[in-house]
Amino acid sequence: MKIGIVANGPSGSNCGKEIDACDFVVRMQRWGSTGPLNSGRRVSAIAGMNSYTEIPEDLKNDSSWEFWATIPVEYAKFPADDWNPLDVKWIVETNKLRRPIKFASFKSINKAVDYLRLNLITKKEARITMGIACLVMAVDLKPEEIQIWGYDKVFYNTPGSQYAQCPDQDDQEKSIHDFPAEKKLIAEFADKGLWLGEPVSTKLIWHGRPNIDFYSLEKKVCRAS
Repeated sequence: MKIGIVANGPSGSNCGKEIDACDFVVRMQRWGSTGPLNSGRRVSAIAGMNSYTEIPEDLKNDSSWEFWATIPVEYAKFPADDWNPLDVKWIVETNKLRRPIKFASFKSINKAVDYLRLNLITKKEARITMGIACLVMAVDLKPEEIQIWGYDKVFYNTPGSQYAQCPDQDDQEKSIHDFPAEKKLIAEFADKGLWLGEPVSTKLIWHGRPNIDFYSLEKKVCRAS
């Protein structure tokens, strides 16, 4: 199986034919208002974690797609300052979805969090993005291949690289994410077949990959002031 994941960066724009050629296509929760344009029509899953999730009118009564909850259901037990339990409650109870929900694995998500925290570049603490959480869920399915689009954000001084349609909404220095560290993680997957430091049989193809040597990034060079 070939899984396509479409994040909200601009590199996914005008790639609809290639994206729709994947067997299973995952789109991010705000893909309609902030994601790439002309990025195809196939929707096998919408990834989200709270009420910001956008469900287009033409999909509300379509039972062919599933909802990917990018936070484990176990997180509802944690303090609100770590992960908002109301997010999980919304996912479970909302009547807007009316379809099967696939929760991210507690073990797999925490493994990704732990690995990233050992390899931070610009932050002393950071949460994983939804893009990384989707990769975690996709890898757990053990597909032959994963293709990704829209994974463009690396540095905070590159406006328009996080949201294709709303460049003014980029997180900038206030971000709770370490984008350089995450992109280095993805580069290791694409170049070396290593996911979270371990070999995997799944092949990763990174479309629109930024032209950056991720392996040369050092904390003392990239740490935000």
